[in-house]
Amino acid sequence: MGFFDRFKKSKETETKPGKKPSEKATQASSPQLRSASGEVKKSKKKTGLATFAKSDLGRAPQVIIHPLISEKATELNTRDQYVFKVKNETNKVEIRKAISRIYGVTVTGVRIINLPRKKKRLGRFQGYKSGYKKAMVSLKKGDKIELLPH
Repeated sequence: MGFFDRFKKSKETETKPGKKPSEKATQASSPQLRSASGEVKKSKKKTGLATFAKSDLGRAPQVIIHPLISEKATELNTRDQYVFKVKNETNKVEIRKAISRIYGVTVTGVRIINLPRKKKRLGRFQGYKSGYKKAMVSLKKGDKIELLPH
């Protein structure tokens, strides 16, 4: 049971009163780096994204789901407008910040379309295809986003 091993106290980290913790115990609890002059520096944890720190992106990856590639969206790309599928609970301000943080461009306008759910039928069974929110983003003249199909 690997999950419950997290809650068990290891023998290395336990210390008895009056004894100093061993070097292994202190290294296990906090990773440290030693510079050439002998100074101890704490190491930074790596983030999941290679080019950005997590704090730089903020909530941006949770706002934008993926770019939409269609005939109309491709036509809009020539006019510096791009179409994205976004989360249903986001607003124009969050979308503007997310696009500028992820792609590093200047956003001049955001338009939002709320697409409703659609009835779908297969034989005698009926259901719904879920609706979604679509954002059309206008960029400053000269800014480009390189889009790839999702």
